[in-house]
Amino acid sequence: QKLEDIPVDLSLYGSRAIDGEPAAEARRLYEPLIEKTVDQEVADQGLSPVERLRRIADYRRQVRMPSMAEQLATPMNVWEIVEFGLENEAYATQAVAEMFVQLQQQVTHPVLVIVDQWNECFPVSQ
Repeated sequence: QKLEDIPVDLSLYGSRAIDGEPAAEARRLYEPLIEKTVDQEVADQGLSPVERLRRIADYRRQVRMPSMAEQLATPMNVWEIVEFGLENEAYATQAVAEMFVQLQQQVTHPVLVIVDQWNECFPVSQ
């Protein structure tokens, strides 16, 4: 019930990527891929430096990262974020991260977050 009392700070909401990491950091992962792709196009097609910059900007605009904020645009309270994560497994990690961001910044209730075995949420990749 306390999560229903905490309003969502929309200036912070959507700041996490689907994997729970900051969205800005996740976007930066695409930069080397975009530049490598455009550099290959420059080499293959003999594009000018100006066209290279235009293509980089165009590819940056085209990169879309899935986000629960597209599905749940304006949650009213933190419980709505949690409930969305419970109902939509693909966004569960992002929902937890978004909840933590909201809990860290809210002033409605005193909060101490302790998570045991957090690493169990993330299996080792091969």
